[in-house]
Amino acid sequence: MTVGEGERLRAVEPVHWGSHLVRAPGLAYTEVAGIPCLVRASDGVVQTLTPTWAAIWARLDGRRVTDALNVDVQALDPIDARNLIEVLRRLKGRGAICDVDPSDSPRPAEDLRSPTGSARTVKLVLRGSTDRHHGSTGLTVDAAAAGRASVILADGGGSVTIAIARRLRKRPVDHIAVVDSTATGAASGAASGTVECFAAIVRAVDDRGALVTPGLVDLLAGLAERAAEPGSPRR
Repeated sequence: MTVGEGERLRAVEPVHWGSHLVRAPGLAYTEVAGIPCLVRASDGVVQTLTPTWAAIWARLDGRRVTDALNVDVQALDPIDARNLIEVLRRLKGRGAICDVDPSDSPRPAEDLRSPTGSARTVKLVLRGSTDRHHGSTGLTVDAAAAGRASVILADGGGSVTIAIARRLRKRPVDHIAVVDSTATGAASGAASGTVECFAAIVRAVDDRGALVTPGLVDLLAGLAERAAEPGSPRR
């Protein structure tokens, strides 16, 4: 794990109320069909969180747990206190948070109710293929594919638009197919469920370092939601 400036890690210790925990570097947050998700840029792994877990994760900025979460341990119900510590342990076990030197500057808390990136257009290379049939253009996203497709994603005011870059022109994509060749028990097939579809698209990103680009995971989430919509054209 790469440690950025101002994030000097100390020895891993058990989670307790005096722990100084911080959001782990290299993670991007988004919501897919209303489900909070963390994307780990190093390997493209997608983790889902409950809204409560996501809110706790966002507030951990390197201060003591009690300060970051603004909790009075003495006033907490014993069961609630135990459950909160257990959430922190599980987030740490997943690699979503880590210990940090308490002398480092805290990170500002994130508002998870707001998009993580502003409206923008991003050029991206996905593993997969494109085709043109009867005047329409289709995109197949498949992390196991040998081919690559250069696409342009843009925030279209509530829905993501996608186009294929061809020479000097752009062609809008009319239909999208997402293939999850890593699915257990299946060599290939349409990714089922919006989060599963999102995870398959993330794995197909050719340069995973691009996953930390501000707003990109939001555009990929929108692409997954569009691809997983009932009645979406399938090939």
